[in-house]
Amino acid sequence: MERKSKLQMIAVDKLHPHPQNPRKVIGDVTELAESIKANGILQNLTVVPNNDNWDDKSDFTVVIGHRRLAAAKQAGLTELPCAVVEMTEKEQLSTMLTENMQRSDLTVYEEAKGCQLLLDLGDTVAEIAEKTGFSESKIRRRVKLCELDEEAFKESQIRQPTLADYDKLNQIKDIDTRNKLLESIGTNNFDNLLYSAVKKQETEEEKEKIEKLCLEHGMTKVQNHDEIPSNYSYAGLFALKDLVGKDFADGRKRYFYFAYSSNIYIYAEALKKQEKNDPEEEKRKLEEQRWDKLVEQAEEIDERCEALRRGFMLDTNFNNSNKKQELIKYITAQVAAGARIKDYHLEEIIGHNFEDDESIDSYISEHWSDNSGRMLMAAAYALCQTNYSLFSYISVNYLDKTFSRKNDLDLNRFYVLLCKLGYVMSDEEIQLRDGTHPIFTTGEVN
Repeated sequence: MERKSKLQMIAVDKLHPHPQNPRKVIGDVTELAESIKANGILQNLTVVPNNDNWDDKSDFTVVIGHRRLAAAKQAGLTELPCAVVEMTEKEQLSTMLTENMQRSDLTVYEEAKGCQLLLDLGDTVAEIAEKTGFSESKIRRRVKLCELDEEAFKESQIRQPTLADYDKLNQIKDIDTRNKLLESIGTNNFDNLLYSAVKKQETEEEKEKIEKLCLEHGMTKVQNHDEIPSNYSYAGLFALKDLVGKDFADGRKRYFYFAYSSNIYIYAEALKKQEKNDPEEEKRKLEEQRWDKLVEQAEEIDERCEALRRGFMLDTNFNNSNKKQELIKYITAQVAAGARIKDYHLEEIIGHNFEDDESIDSYISEHWSDNSGRMLMAAAYALCQTNYSLFSYISVNYLDKTFSRKNDLDLNRFYVLLCKLGYVMSDEEIQLRDGTHPIFTTGEVN
């Protein structure tokens, strides 16, 4: 049905911004005001009457032209050309949202709230996609952001995180955790904290599966070793894969408690002929457990830092001439120092597992001929170590059971390269590099 429309001049003081305008911040309109002073209004506003009367005595609500209205007021105009139309509340919101999105004028927060409003007014995801040009997947991701704390969401926009950063939050199921991560989004610590949160979520999910299995086997859960009766013996450390299908049908009762990760310690009722455990031996086993936990934490730290570096290399465009120059300088220096290509590094960045008879050169030429920056980054990563020692700042002394800072020159050089290419080190990486991480200063990890 053709919409009724009427073009007329309306006094500025009778024009009011729409209370549900998706764009909450109009921004600086000084330049537009100067243009209006010089050239006048070149495009009419679209408005709806605030009552059933369409005469110039009515007040009107602006649907399209909020910036023009603000600039016209600043320019001193007293009336503006307006197209007065009939629209339902849903049509008004849809029009404003579509118009702003097509101009890329909305923040992520404003897009999310706009999509949610349209859903609240009865539109389907498919209908919103048709109106806005967004994919249905993008609309669902935006709407999911509306679950976040509104004030924290608005505040996070100040730090100008990327759209990809906000999408990464959807990996986390717990809304409180997502809101907590909002405090760091847009900072150098976000990816590190997100990685830790994802790992914790995976660990908790695995722990639920383990606990269910143990309870099905008639075991009793406790919080720590102190709750284990003295006539029970340590039976071992078990992961989920060790428990699936395992037969515990020997009639003995068992207790279990969780180690640092999702592994569990199991204690079984001692056999009748078996003597009670030696207290000193029990103390030694507990110390072994504590040490194993710390070693596992150290390994997780290295894994987390490597994931941050690898994520940067996979997500960044290196085709800029300055970046290419830095990569070439690094590659040349590493080759001169005797570094050799590590195939497993190439596979991580290329995303392809090479067979024994497969040529790396031919694969890169075939698939990466138009991405020389990515090729150089892959080569740099493949040459980042001059020896085959662990790429880490953490040195583990298994004899003395201590940690110390390792001066890893290869890792130092690689971080220097990455930072030149735009990488921003997290606080934890800086602490590891400088030797101020808790694992060095206290021998413990919080």
